[in-house]
Amino acid sequence: MSVDFSKNAKERPEPHNAEVIGSIPDWLQGTLVRNGPGIFSVGETSYDHWCDGMSFMNSFSIKNGKVTHRSRFLRSDTYNSNMTSNRIVVSEMGTMAYPDPSKNFIFKAITFLNHTVPDFTDNAASNIIKYGNDYYATSETNYIRKIDPFTLETLDKVDYMKFLPVNLVSSHPHYDREGSVYNVGTSIAEKAKTKYIFFKIPAVTEKDISFQSNDVCKLFMFNMVTLKYTTATAVKQKEGRLECKAEVLCEGFELPRINYDFNGKKHQFIYGNIVEESENCWPSEPVFVPRPNGESEDDGVLLIAVINCIPGQSGFLLILDGKTFKEVARAYVNTELHRDMHGFFIPHAK
Repeated sequence: MSVDFSKNAKERPEPHNAEVIGSIPDWLQGTLVRNGPGIFSVGETSYDHWCDGMSFMNSFSIKNGKVTHRSRFLRSDTYNSNMTSNRIVVSEMGTMAYPDPSKNFIFKAITFLNHTVPDFTDNAASNIIKYGNDYYATSETNYIRKIDPFTLETLDKVDYMKFLPVNLVSSHPHYDREGSVYNVGTSIAEKAKTKYIFFKIPAVTEKDISFQSNDVCKLFMFNMVTLKYTTATAVKQKEGRLECKAEVLCEGFELPRINYDFNGKKHQFIYGNIVEESENCWPSEPVFVPRPNGESEDDGVLLIAVINCIPGQSGFLLILDGKTFKEVARAYVNTELHRDMHGFFIPHAK
């Protein structure tokens, strides 16, 4: 399986009807909005890290068994500046940009060293979050961009620093049933002086490293974990310290999600991606949508945007049964989908 994740996306802002195969449950009504990098080169310049790409949003609106799709680039200040200049002029996490490429090396070095607390990018390409009744595209800087989740139009720019003393904010807030939002951020002092630490790592000694091999020492350990079917251990050490080793639940498990109705509660199921070379498809992060008045934690469906790795072939929205993982339906959107990061499902009243 081969797919180019650094190819610039093409937006399709007008709604297009998808070709639905299968039967979408009557109770599933709402819009899935997904966000991730979509532009990786501007003019002759390109980003040095995939996560730096400019925000590209996709929406899948599900109503009465039908699906409509649209996509837009986030019209951030970063997007507008880069496009106007026809080059990358706003720095990102892994890409240092210089507004004037004609300047010499010394000017660029001074510009870099002076970026102690820069004005961060508003290229909100990581997630979609909700505050009150409003929805925002977010990354992990102090800027978020309000959007219309149904048309994907870019609206107001919001600066966290006007409300909270934070420079960097997580793009993964938590919500409680009362609508309160919980998040974590960091604060960098604006007037602090820049200091640099230079250090040298000496070469290893010229003498050869050697050791004397002995028989393995036998040691009795009492494992305090008594659960069956687990490899986790907890061994009390001589000084009274308890050494714990966790069990690895799964190898290569990415983008985990749960039934969010069970957030902060005991839960059993986690949904994520294990990519295998099959069917030339690349799945996105799964989003669990619980059935209204469902009787169990896994009573619902998973919504997964799937990239078709064959050039020119349509991507699709895959709907899986949360209990059996059997395919319920898929909706071909008649355009290529691109690798993204995270998404948010907005339920509609039926």
